[in-house]
Amino acid sequence: EANFQIKIDKIKPQCSLSITSGTKGNNNFYTSNVQVSMTTKDTDSQVSQFGIWNSSSATYNGNSQYTITKDGSNHCIYGFVKDSAGNTNSCNIGPIKVDKTAPSCPSIKDSVDPKTWTNKTVELTITPTSDTKNWTWYTNDLKGGWTKWSTYGSVQKTVSLEAQGERQGRVVVTDDAGNSRTCDTGIYYIDKTAPSCPTFTAVDYRKGYPVNLKITPSSDTAKWDWYTDSSSGWAFWSSNTGVQTKGLTAEGNRQGRVIVKDAAGNERECVSSKYNVNYCDSTKKEYGSWSSCKNGKQTRTVKTVANYNGKTCSSTTEEKSCTPPSPPSHTHVYEILGTTLHKSTHNQPLSCGTVHTQVYYGYCVICWNYGVKTRDTNARGNPVSYCPGQRLDGCKWDAPMYPNVVPD
Repeated sequence: EANFQIKIDKIKPQCSLSITSGTKGNNNFYTSNVQVSMTTKDTDSQVSQFGIWNSSSATYNGNSQYTITKDGSNHCIYGFVKDSAGNTNSCNIGPIKVDKTAPSCPSIKDSVDPKTWTNKTVELTITPTSDTKNWTWYTNDLKGGWTKWSTYGSVQKTVSLEAQGERQGRVVVTDDAGNSRTCDTGIYYIDKTAPSCPTFTAVDYRKGYPVNLKITPSSDTAKWDWYTDSSSGWAFWSSNTGVQTKGLTAEGNRQGRVIVKDAAGNERECVSSKYNVNYCDSTKKEYGSWSSCKNGKQTRTVKTVANYNGKTCSSTTEEKSCTPPSPPSHTHVYEILGTTLHKSTHNQPLSCGTVHTQVYYGYCVICWNYGVKTRDTNARGNPVSYCPGQRLDGCKWDAPMYPNVVPD
């Protein structure tokens, strides 16, 4: 007779789930992948099947671990177990919150274009994104570090960069889970100090000539404007860069003025020493021609003029004695006979009765105009005071000069 042993198992197997790896963040979030592990046991017939999944539907996949890789705030993981008697059981864990993604960088609106020089404080308006819980403002120092200033909630704020030098801001945004992202602003060059004055050097300075000033700007000068003084104030002449030589040409106590400017727009006014410009400090003599002899005297003008530009600085008259020329040995008078000019002893002279030294042709204007061109080479007259208008038998006389005629 055979003996049979029948075992009865009505007890469900056991399972439990636990998080075995993952980085905890804030507000019960995990900020990394989360691994869930399952343990099982059965006191009688032993576990025959098990599985773990992200669904409540029984799954016996033989896995005892499940890794959550996606962001979400409502992850639930289920474990399933069955023993050899066919008893089943399940377990679960959740919800598990996972957020591995840092918030986006904020919108940053600046008052100055990056990578440009400015002499003003740079204003930056920070507008965080909707996934930002709070943000913190930092500024750089000139030693490579960062200075923390303030932390704000998920609100728009305007912050600033004030210190001189190569400046930059930094925003660190953080979300509910504690994820953070570092967002740097552009780089701004801030310079609120005006450039230094240039050096003024008088080049080859000589009395009686213009003053040439060599202007050497400082290294922090980007450009400079040149002015000279005038009766109505400073007169602008040119905008310049680098070393230049400029002149003070107007006479008087003159000086130059330079407005230096740097790349950030800072300006400084600089003036040179005063220089006396007087062209009559260096002169030469210019002599005029002697006048004709009159009353036993001749005169000429002597000018003192500037070597630089010929300006007349003074003028005097020189005088010397002279001997007048001898009178002619004889004179001629003329008469008209028909249409021909003849010598005569009539008392109607062509001259004025004065001693004349310049030889002229004498001719009758009326006869000349009628084509009868009769002239006498012995007539005499004065270049200034010969006697046009004398009439001889109704003919108007004139005596133009012909230098090629030899005197009597």
